[in-house]
Amino acid sequence: MNYLEKLKAKISLPQELPLLPKVENSKNKPTIATALTAKSTLGTLDSTRGTHFLPFDIPEKTFQQQHDDLWLQAEKLADFIDDSKSDVHWKVRTARVPELQAMVKKLDGLEILMKTKTKDKTMNIIYEPKGPAKEYAKLAANIYKSCTHSCRYCYAATHMRKTKETFHSANLVKKDAISDLKKDAAKLRGDDREILFYFLGDPYNPDEPELGITRQAIEIMIENDLRFTILTKGGSRVRRDLDLFQGYRKSSIWQTIVFSKQESADYWEPNAAPLRERFNLAKDAHDMGIRTWISLEPGIDPDQALEVVRQLHPYVDMWKVGPVTKQQTDVDWKQFKIDIEKLFKEVGANYILKQELLVRAA
Repeated sequence: MNYLEKLKAKISLPQELPLLPKVENSKNKPTIATALTAKSTLGTLDSTRGTHFLPFDIPEKTFQQQHDDLWLQAEKLADFIDDSKSDVHWKVRTARVPELQAMVKKLDGLEILMKTKTKDKTMNIIYEPKGPAKEYAKLAANIYKSCTHSCRYCYAATHMRKTKETFHSANLVKKDAISDLKKDAAKLRGDDREILFYFLGDPYNPDEPELGITRQAIEIMIENDLRFTILTKGGSRVRRDLDLFQGYRKSSIWQTIVFSKQESADYWEPNAAPLRERFNLAKDAHDMGIRTWISLEPGIDPDQALEVVRQLHPYVDMWKVGPVTKQQTDVDWKQFKIDIEKLFKEVGANYILKQELLVRAA
């Protein structure tokens, strides 16, 4: 339902007359529904500005903030005009219909802007993450736009507005991904902000050995002197590119390992690389002088998360810990935070606790 339909749905008055006719009989009063669809000159929303609110105004507020504020104003105005029990005469109320028309027009314009201006249009692949994703890296890139690892806790399908069945059915590559990445990397050449590959797919999914997309992406990062990391459950598939990581000081390998028992991984991460491969990769990469990170997120099973730390702490340069999805209610997050911090300190590990974990453990 569009904005016009939403506002019409609020109207209960008769709809037989066009916008603001000159009539004396209140039985023939005009309505918002007819007024919104009638052709008329739009009135100003702010007399101090002396102009219309145009869809492409760009004030200090974000487009989303403008949209939310204006929608509340439009609803209130629609209620005011439609209030048949109001002490205000219907002519006075319907005289404000042009304002409501202008609001509808601006809402439509803002919706377009939110779809087209949500990222810097000079960049195509590399972008600045928002929300909790910012805790991972200041920049990110998505070349794959789906993933066949089929992790039960994956949020990406929802983010992409796809069913899990569709999202996990293939490892799809964005159109012109490599050529667009080259352009973006050239613009950022020498920038020291870390770029994470990828939030919406695994850089070392089962099709990567044949496609070689991630290797090309890494080579582009190195050519442009850019700092980057990969976040993966690809295990041994990463080994093909260890020569690139080993020879480049601005790179790191970041793996998600939240289980110590393969049967748990088989259930939650059915098509990801076996835990044995991921454990061995962390050890071998560390021995090669490559920086290694482990993401203990989501912390589905606190006992297994603690065991991962016990087994891998000599080979991991940094740990990042976060909770499982909000639907999970049987974990004592406060105790988990206490236990894992105690273990990190005992083994002398470097670690970061994500903000959501701190909030839920408070």
